[in-house]
Amino acid sequence: MFGKDQKYDRKTFKNESPKFSVSYPKHFNVNEPKETEVLRLRCPMSSTPLLTVAVDDKPSNIGLDDIWEEYLFNKFGKFGTDIELINEKQVELTSGIPGREFRFDWFSNGYWKVKTIILATYYQDNLIITTSTAFAHPEFFNEFLYSLSFE
Repeated sequence: MFGKDQKYDRKTFKNESPKFSVSYPKHFNVNEPKETEVLRLRCPMSSTPLLTVAVDDKPSNIGLDDIWEEYLFNKFGKFGTDIELINEKQVELTSGIPGREFRFDWFSNGYWKVKTIILATYYQDNLIITTSTAFAHPEFFNEFLYSLSFE
């Protein structure tokens, strides 16, 4: 169902403020965004994979290198328990803007182990967060997380 060679027809979401676009699988269902999300997408056959894009104010005095410890860990801790950071690395978006990628596992509702990848970047005075969440292999949707581009 989500093989590594799977190719998806795409749609593009365009945000007005700040101006950016991101692509997503055409067959995904658009759901009502929550909290700071501007886009929330679900696979039509399951609750995962889930793809989201959130826009928040840029946190004061927190660089991208510290965004996990100082901001994201607490934000995602509201939704689950036993958060285990698997990997983090500095990345560059296709537009040349620096970002930070985080891969972590956590338990939703106390027993569902969920895997998540976050791509976070600063743009203007905003923190932009693209997220892929799945029970297995959220990296299959990296092309959509990394399709984030700014106008």
